[in-house]
Amino acid sequence: RLQLLDPQTEKPVKAGDELYLRGAVLMHYGLRGRGQWSGASFAAARPRPLEPSLEPQPNLLVQRVEIQPLDRPELFCVYPFRPLEPTGEVQFDAGTQRLLRDEADRRRVFVFALGTTGIEEGRQAELVPCGPWGMEKPSDWAIKHLLQTPDLPSLAKLAQQWDRQSGLPPENHIGRAKAMAGRLRSSGMFTYSLVGWPRRLDIDPIEDFLTENRAGHCEYFATALALMLRSRGIPARV
Repeated sequence: RLQLLDPQTEKPVKAGDELYLRGAVLMHYGLRGRGQWSGASFAAARPRPLEPSLEPQPNLLVQRVEIQPLDRPELFCVYPFRPLEPTGEVQFDAGTQRLLRDEADRRRVFVFALGTTGIEEGRQAELVPCGPWGMEKPSDWAIKHLLQTPDLPSLAKLAQQWDRQSGLPPENHIGRAKAMAGRLRSSGMFTYSLVGWPRRLDIDPIEDFLTENRAGHCEYFATALALMLRSRGIPARV
């Protein structure tokens, strides 16, 4: 459960019908076999407790999050987040870009509060800065990894076709990304389904999703978009 609150009055704030929460960032596709993502690793560092910034934070809302017992340490929230007070219960791992809780806290209902600047004029912002709290702008090394794409010829061909049909200039990364996302979402070619779907075993599952059996759950859509953008020279991650 997530509730947004005004920091001055502590009254609830509405922010549209849906909120997108982040739990984990995934950068590497195919390293552990076809159809598998693994996490980011910008730096080798231990998770550290949250420390609020000394600078004033304009346009900040409070997000109060309640998460049920779960066997994973990741915590979900609206990004970008800002710590409100020092705490050791919630830690941030800059290397994998994840908010974490201790193992003991996974076995109980866990409640925590953070600030966020991700709500603009009563709606969640479409774009989130790439460098969340505690992270600098991604390095050239990180950008290189955000462009890695395995050999997926059908995906690359479809991405080239859609990109060309958008008619947008190469430097308009945001516009091209939105155009490609719109094709996946609204073209009528693809169906969202939580039911397991048969896949061809001789090709990568994302190639099968894009060309043969065009139904799948959210990870298929997210993976397709990220890899199609990478194939067109636009850094992307899940």
